[in-house]
Parts: sequence; structure tokens; C-alpha cells
Amino acid sequence: MHLKTILYTLCSLWLNKFIIGNSLAFVPFSDVGISTVLMNSTIYYIAGFSNQMVYLDISNPFKTSDSSLPWVNLTQLSQILPPNSFSTATLVGRKIFLIGGLYGNDSYNKSNLIFYSFDTKNQTWNQIFTINPPANRISATSIYNPKTGNIYFFGGRFNSSTTTTTSDASSMNYPLDMIILNPTNYQWSKGSSFNGPSGRDDQAVILLPSGLILYIGGRSPNNGGYINPSMTELYVYDTNNDTWTTKTTKGYNPSPRGSAQAVLTDDGRIIVYGGVNGGASNLLGLPVNDVLVVLDTEDFSWSQPSVSTTPPPLSRYQTVTLVGYYVIVAFGQIMSGVNGISTSNVYILDAKNRSDYKWITDFNLKEAKTPLQTNTTVPQTSATNITIPQAAASNIGLIIGIVIGIVIIIAIGSAFLWYRYFRSKHVILISGDSVENLK
Repeated sequence: MHLKTILYTLCSLWLNKFIIGNSLAFVPFSDVGISTVLMNSTIYYIAGFSNQMVYLDISNPFKTSDSSLPWVNLTQLSQILPPNSFSTATLVGRKIFLIGGLYGNDSYNKSNLIFYSFDTKNQTWNQIFTINPPANRISATSIYNPKTGNIYFFGGRFNSSTTTTTSDASSMNYPLDMIILNPTNYQWSKGSSFNGPSGRDDQAVILLPSGLILYIGGRSPNNGGYINPSMTELYVYDTNNDTWTTKTTKGYNPSPRGSAQAVLTDDGRIIVYGGVNGGASNLLGLPVNDVLVVLDTEDFSWSQPSVSTTPPPLSRYQTVTLVGYYVIVAFGQIMSGVNGISTSNVYILDAKNRSDYKWITDFNLKEAKTPLQTNTTVPQTSATNITIPQAAASNIGLIIGIVIGIVIIIAIGSAFLWYRYFRSKHVILISGDSVENLK
């Protein structure tokens, strides 16, 4: 990286964070189709129709109600990227990989998969030319499994129209293959599609600690329109042995949806937020009513959690990022009738308490990562209610006797030593005796 580029980057970051942040209060463009990645205390938001790149600095406390949020503008760094939206982004080490998406004209969309990497340390974008790349697609999912060292790229669709508002589903081709990338040598390979789902896009994806990938919701073509798969039967891909299975859930039956976002908490809850139904020929669709649903991975039961505060306006195509037990919702379109108005608003859902979710305005990183503290009361038991087995009581008596005996021995020994010491220092000489005679 040239010195000139480094200096330019540092100056730009300084200007954005301090001068702009303290005077004009930088606000990102309102947008949809954005990819997001969390790295440490930074949430990156990339691309979208405005082709911007920004990040939200969450290292310090802030209020979403403030007119100035801790945004930093990196758009000057992303000009190497062609205008794109509905890509998928994955973090591997310190690099963000931006894969696929809607890029320009139709022939460009049908070409080899578009693939860029962003080095978060050097603050540079590079186009990566991979080995055996698949055809490009939009609204696919990608997820990295550090145990296998691979990126798993699935779903999406080949775009055959330059419009993004309406399109005939029959003119789109939905691939069925699981495609696996080794991010070390940039070589693609195909995984199994046996027993896998039908072609779909806009599904949510979660990697469980066991190496299983869950695909939730989505949208599939259906007789010239679209249909949303059931939320009660989830497709599961096992990264350990390259196999597909299905998992039937229980409990609440969430509305079928595409374009929802999902996050996995440390205590095993999959929190799903947002989503739209698949209108007959409307690509965007309308938001579902049960925008917040939770899947407990302990028994795979769905629930619609209780929320004690006023939720944000109904929206679609927002981003969702988990920070500790806080769910950060940003961008998307706020609904106005059947139309959506793009926004860059940020909302925070406190998901610490399983029985009481809350929308809050104050963010604090330390607080976000602190689990809910529950007060436990130790029951008071009277001595008359305590029953000690005879063998246990006998052992306790023996132990107490040994301890007392040791204490007595130590006390006697200490007294004897003290007496000898005191006698040697306080000898009274009788007339006619000498010290030597007393020894």
C-alpha cells in the first residue's frame, strides 16, 4: 500500500470521525440491499443501491435518539466496487469477503461470481479472481465455519431483469447447489445437494456450534409468482459430513417469510426479525405481522416473545446484527401503506430477558455483553429439619476430634517453647552463683 494512499485514508477517517462528527454530523444514505459484518466493536455496512460503505463505532456509549450517531464514512475506500446490492458478506480473520449481488446490467449479472475482499487492517478493497467460480447470483447466503475453514455459499437467484421492483419469477433460475469456498487458496468446490431444499433466495442462515447450518424461511418461484417455505420445517446442512436433513419444529407457527434476518445468542436462542411475504409478482413483498419470533435450539420450539416497549415502525429489508444480547436493527424501508420509504435509522432490541424483550435507545457495549443477573434466594432451613446420616455424623465427629487434638498439641508445644525462651531471658542470680553455674 503506497504511503500516499495510507495518508489519504487516515486523513479521511480523521475528518469523518472528528470534524464531520462534531459539526455536520454525518448520516449515511437511506438504503436497502446492504450487507453487514460485525468485527470487534465495529459494525460495517457495505454497498446497497447507494454503493456506500460506513461503519458504526460501538466502542463508546451512544443513544439512538441522538441527532448524531457514531457513524464513520468509508465510501471513499469502496469506489473500486461496482454499484451493487443484495450481496452477501462474510468475515474471515480480518478480511471481509463480499460475494455476489446485483451488479449493473443483465450480462454482468450472469457472468462469473463477483468477489471482493476488504482488509480491515489496511483499509483496502481488492477484487479476487477465484478458481472454478460459479455463476453470479443475488440474495444468496454465505457463512464461514472456522472449524472446517470454509465458506458455505447457498441459494440466491440469477437475475434476468434490470428492474428490482417487479419481475416474473418464471424468468429467473434458482440454483440448487451448495458451493464451498476455501478462503486460503480461493478455490470453489461443490457440496451435496441430495435431500436439499428447492431453489430459493432471501433465506436467513445460522451456524450452530455443532457445525450444522440452519436455513430459515426464504422465497421460491411458484407458478409465475413466489411462495415462502414453511417456518416449521427447516433445512439443515451438516458441514462435518456434507449431508442435508430436515428439522421439524414445535410450538408457535411463525408466518412464512423471506428476507428475514437471524442471529444466535450465547444461550442458544435464534432471534428472527423482519421478513416479507412473497407477493404474486412483487419482488419486495409486504412485511409479516409477527416480525419478531424466537427459536430455542434446545428443543427447537418457536415462540413469539413478549415485548414490553413500543416497537419500531413496521419495515422490510433491514439489517440485523447481534452484539452481546443486544440486537442492532438498521437501514431498510419503513412501510407507508404498500410502499416503503428507505431509512438509515438504528434501533436496539434488548434480548437479555427471555420473558421480557425491550426496545431501548441507550447502547453500552459492556452492558450489552453482560448476561441478565437473576436474584436467587437460598431457602432457610431450621436445624430441626436437618437430618444427618449416622455414618456421616460419625465421620464429622472424628474429623472434629482430630482437629481439636492437633490444636491442643500445637498450643502445648507453643507454651513450652515460650516458657524456655522466657526462662533463658529472665534468670535471677542468687548470691554465690554465676551464670555459668546455672547453665
